[in-house]
Amino acid sequence: MQKTNDYQLNMHTDVQGVCNKNQDLLALIVAYVASKLKLDQNIAIEKALAARLEKLDKNSAEPKNLLRSVASAAFLDLSSNLMSFAWVKGDMKLYLEVKFTDSSLKKVSDNEFIRICENLISVAQDNLAQLADRKITAQTLTDDNTLLENFATERQIFVNTRREHTEVTAQLAKQIKTTNFDLKSIDSIIDSLSASQPVLAGDYWKARNLRKPIGSKLVLKGKVFDSATNQPLPGAVVTISQLVNSKSLTSGPELAKIVKVKSAGGGFQLKSLPNGSYIVTVSYFGYADQQVTAYVNNGVLTLVQLPLSKIA
Repeated sequence: MQKTNDYQLNMHTDVQGVCNKNQDLLALIVAYVASKLKLDQNIAIEKALAARLEKLDKNSAEPKNLLRSVASAAFLDLSSNLMSFAWVKGDMKLYLEVKFTDSSLKKVSDNEFIRICENLISVAQDNLAQLADRKITAQTLTDDNTLLENFATERQIFVNTRREHTEVTAQLAKQIKTTNFDLKSIDSIIDSLSASQPVLAGDYWKARNLRKPIGSKLVLKGKVFDSATNQPLPGAVVTISQLVNSKSLTSGPELAKIVKVKSAGGGFQLKSLPNGSYIVTVSYFGYADQQVTAYVNNGVLTLVQLPLSKIA
């Protein structure tokens, strides 16, 4: 998720840069002004969330683990003394209760480690008068308890940080989806300028060309149905063709694809489309052809609805 977010953030920043470079021209278009303002606001939110994540990433588990190591050494010593005490006393139940090794303590969770240490302190306090000859005093237990409290505090800080990291990551992913959705309005404006401003359009779509992580795929999904009855129309033929001048980074047969709707629900999908704007045309016997424009971009699932009307 983190890598995908980074790719998306970089793409948004690149698009913003192209827009800023051509601001004098684009600002003359009324619809663009509001769209650009929204883009700037979205990117500002994204950057703020990304900065929070970067700060949270620096909070590692090392301080917590170091304090656990120090506390573990102290409580292993306490365990050893209590084991000796229980053995001499002939109390095997107590002996087994306080018996721990370095290996056994390393295997338990932080919560279980705290519980074990608290129990060792409790047992020692209950038998404190008989443990004086084993160099276990009230001060010893106070020191051990302080070590445990410090560890517990650091552990809670780490847990809170991880929880916040998860929440901020989700917020950033949601914000990126919002930005991608809002960018479609600028996509449309750039498309309208493709013929008159080919250099601007080329720069824009180059910036919009998000480099995808390995394994990710572009996906266009749609549904064909009767506009009057909403009944699906399996068997319809869908043609997806890239708009001329919308983007020239990919050429050849990938620029046009034909799909026959086989799903009984009238649905279809297409994978591995390059970024850009597409005309989606659907044909079905007895119905008038329908066309819609679709904008395809990595990491964003593009959905199209294709209602067809019967020919009178």
